[in-house]
Amino acid sequence: MKPRLLLLSLVLLTLCAAVNAQVREEGLLRRLEKGKEAVRPEEVVSFKSDIQYVQALQSLSEMSKKFSGKLIIDPDPLKDKPIGVNVQSMYWMEAFELILRTNGRWYKEEDQYFQVILPPTESVFGAPTIQGVAPTGVAVIDSAVLAARSREVVISAVFLEINKTKLAESGG
Repeated sequence: MKPRLLLLSLVLLTLCAAVNAQVREEGLLRRLEKGKEAVRPEEVVSFKSDIQYVQALQSLSEMSKKFSGKLIIDPDPLKDKPIGVNVQSMYWMEAFELILRTNGRWYKEEDQYFQVILPPTESVFGAPTIQGVAPTGVAVIDSAVLAARSREVVISAVFLEINKTKLAESGG
């Protein structure tokens, strides 16, 4: 039983490392697109999932003001609600986007500030809806847009079956 547990642990550890590397590479590519190659240590943040949404945005707003010269403004903040996602050693702008995505919001960049908004959706007839609700009262989700915004993670695994008798005969 122990070799099987060891093998399973090794496979899980490898998968976790691969997913973590892919997330870091994705962040690096986004920063390169914006003309930023490296992240200074003071631009990295970490939040636990139970921190209040308002507190997290206040911290990110201070960082935004310091590093981009723009404040973060949320006219309708989620009071008494946690951010709902663990943020570990992440570039502050990526953390801001992750927190907004997790809470069903996005932002609009202006000259002096970032304004938090509800993402625009369209009804069946193409007319914008109010806060994501179609005139029929049913939320409409465009799966193509949702798929384009979601990350794609490819996980591959190799499972090994070992005959204990032959293993013992070979000296293992």
